[in-house]
Amino acid sequence: MTQYHMPIRRVLHKVICGICEGYETQQHSLVNTTIDDAITHTVELPFRQTLSTAHTQFQQLVWILEGHAEREETHLFRRMAEVFPGIDFTTMYTAHRAIDTCIERVHEQFQLILQHQSPPHTNSNPHTTAMEPIVTQLLTALLALHTRLMDHLNEEEDILVPMSLVQPDAMHRQWPFSPDLEDDASVVGHPRIRHRL
Repeated sequence: MTQYHMPIRRVLHKVICGICEGYETQQHSLVNTTIDDAITHTVELPFRQTLSTAHTQFQQLVWILEGHAEREETHLFRRMAEVFPGIDFTTMYTAHRAIDTCIERVHEQFQLILQHQSPPHTNSNPHTTAMEPIVTQLLTALLALHTRLMDHLNEEEDILVPMSLVQPDAMHRQWPFSPDLEDDASVVGHPRIRHRL
């Protein structure tokens, strides 16, 4: 099962690192910002492009998670509960709902930051940006999702991988997919991604 989780970990890592690196680059650029650049927000344009890319990648992550969770809840968890009736899978379902809540919070923060229009910097410190508070809020939401999601994936691997070694058919008959198919979910042109962008 671990290989099915790699695309999830990889895409979320790209989103978080991309925003951090993009914002840090912008802060370095602000050191040499002219008044004209500040007024027209020219210095912020590369970071806005970074945010747009990160938002697209996050939509890709959500698409992967939706398909992943659907297969688990409609097939895998049920089958494993039949094979191992002494195991309570309630926490798995509960974790999915908690992850959904974290995802909605990230969606909200992305919408705020993408709609944000910074005021002129003529009367402000050129080494700061009005976007800093909402960038912080977005990263806070992403890190909360990261914590919740990694805990859940680790729990699945701790419980389901040993189960699959005991009863390999129980898992593979319910999950007859190559991990590469989950990577394919990162294709930006996929219709389930396009309609949410």
